[in-house]
Amino acid sequence: MGQVPGAHLRPLAQGELEYAVGICAPLFWYEQGQIKPRNGTTFFLRLPSQTIGVTAAHVVDGWLEDRSKGIAGPLLIAGNGQLPLPLDWDTRCISNDGDLDISTYRISEGELTQLGKFSMELHPEDWPCEDWPCKDIKYKEPLVYAGYAADATRIAHDGGPIFGAVCATDVAQSVNNHTVSVQLIREHLMAARGAGVPPENFNFGGISGGVLLRRVDNMRPFRFGGVIYQGPNTSQDEGQNIAGFEVIRARLAKFLRCDGTLDGAAWERLK
Repeated sequence: MGQVPGAHLRPLAQGELEYAVGICAPLFWYEQGQIKPRNGTTFFLRLPSQTIGVTAAHVVDGWLEDRSKGIAGPLLIAGNGQLPLPLDWDTRCISNDGDLDISTYRISEGELTQLGKFSMELHPEDWPCEDWPCKDIKYKEPLVYAGYAADATRIAHDGGPIFGAVCATDVAQSVNNHTVSVQLIREHLMAARGAGVPPENFNFGGISGGVLLRRVDNMRPFRFGGVIYQGPNTSQDEGQNIAGFEVIRARLAKFLRCDGTLDGAAWERLK
């Protein structure tokens, strides 16, 4: 029998788990008349010139569509027991690329502090250069991903949402020049922020916009790897679901420029 994918990985230490979840937050809104919010995930990066938030474009587009129908409340970022931060998308948006399925926007370090969150500082070696292909994620490279699945959301006694984080470590199962796929191995899932490990056939919808991190070494545990844009199919989707085969897909980090804009031209060249 072959080696189980990711079996060689060491478990996430508590500090690493807290770091991965700490740079992420639920991005959510209420549809008119609904008690439970719709949500995706966002995460935060500190660039040389500014701090930005990153999410999946289809999450923002879902809110924009609801807003156009007149059924959406404000777009909000949830914090750790703090009041949510209203996100004025029209004034904060930097880039929104539906083909890449990535969106970026401005946020301040002070606002992250108020939310009980923090940003991941990117270093010069994180940015694309002429020899970028040597920096692409490799097959079987150790990775960590984190996000907020909607099925983990509970409603508190006061009617407010309590979001549950999902975090795990695994390896890249397939990589091309724009996307990395990670097969979810349930033995590698970690309980985060008091939440339990998701059960079988758990709906991971909501982790779109979450972060994919590369595991490096003890001196610098993580590097930015990509933006999650698709979670596993669920058993409710019988036409597409493959029992026991749950895959998370992320767009590679190389499409993010160091000023927070997105390199749509690079994407077009890869089509």
